[in-house]
Amino acid sequence: MKSFKLITIIILFCFVSCCTYAITQEKLIDYLAGAHDIDTCNYATQLAMENLEMLPNILIIPSGHPIARHNALAILSEARYAKMFSNDRFLSIMLNQIKNIRLYTSDDEVEFELKYIDSLISLMSYIPWQGSVCSLDENYSNANLIITKMKENDLIKNNGLKNSLAKKYENLKNSLAKKYENSLKSLKKGNKTPAINQLEAAKNEINAQSGKGIDTTAANILIRYTDNLIAHINSTN
Repeated sequence: MKSFKLITIIILFCFVSCCTYAITQEKLIDYLAGAHDIDTCNYATQLAMENLEMLPNILIIPSGHPIARHNALAILSEARYAKMFSNDRFLSIMLNQIKNIRLYTSDDEVEFELKYIDSLISLMSYIPWQGSVCSLDENYSNANLIITKMKENDLIKNNGLKNSLAKKYENLKNSLAKKYENSLKSLKKGNKTPAINQLEAAKNEINAQSGKGIDTTAANILIRYTDNLIAHINSTN
């Protein structure tokens, strides 16, 4: 009889615990929007981390709450850093936001959110108070992943004739990727200067294509990431 009572208590405790952490998307938005001090921020973050799959959906609600959106973006970045989200998935979400931002964000919030997404992507390679957060190989790999994901989201493009778009599009993506690849090869041979020169060449190509073959925000992200790569190279012996 005592054993039966103990089992019943355990089941009830588990049920209550599950109910405590079950949350609707609307409620999570309320918590994210209302996070204004350490306690409410910590609680909102805990709930969001336990319900990560809701965050991408929160980001695509037209004219959603700007504070909730901002906190959702930050928590997704933290989840990526904690390896709860892959770089691939994180970039897909962030770059989709850039592509469709005017569908989801009020006009007065667009510029702020674009800059914020730019800063979050840059944290994949470099954190100001910590320095580089991954190896040089990983940094180069991430740079190429960013280019690939930008292509998938139509942020690297060209404005030529329709029948030649695909080829130009691929050439632009491959040209940038090749510069990063050549830079890594130079670095592995112990040649810092050629490695940096090749990254500077990539920056020149990105700047030349900004607003034309590459979305302006996407170009800014690539420039910042490339600058972080150069800083990383310069910090190595």
